[in-house]
Amino acid sequence: MYLIFCNWNCAHALIAAMNKITVEAVRIFGEAYTEVNLMALVDFENNVIKTSLECAEALKDKLWGVRVDTADYLVDKSLFQGNGNFQTYRY
Repeated sequence: MYLIFCNWNCAHALIAAMNKITVEAVRIFGEAYTEVNLMALVDFENNVIKTSLECAEALKDKLWGVRVDTADYLVDKSLFQGNGNFQTYRY
């Protein structure tokens, strides 16, 4: 495996450039960097469960893993169903 010098801000920018479609951004990245393990950054839409499942379904065995990079002051949309009384604190 090779080290790619691209921080997660670069990954967020690629997702934005692909019309906010994470699967397409990961697919494009995988085509450009075939020698690395393909990891999807799944927090762009703030719904990590939905995005993770979309990536797994579309990329199948090409997908090595997912990364959640949600800010400490956000609550993911997947946690709101049936809850909704979240209080977030910024330290």
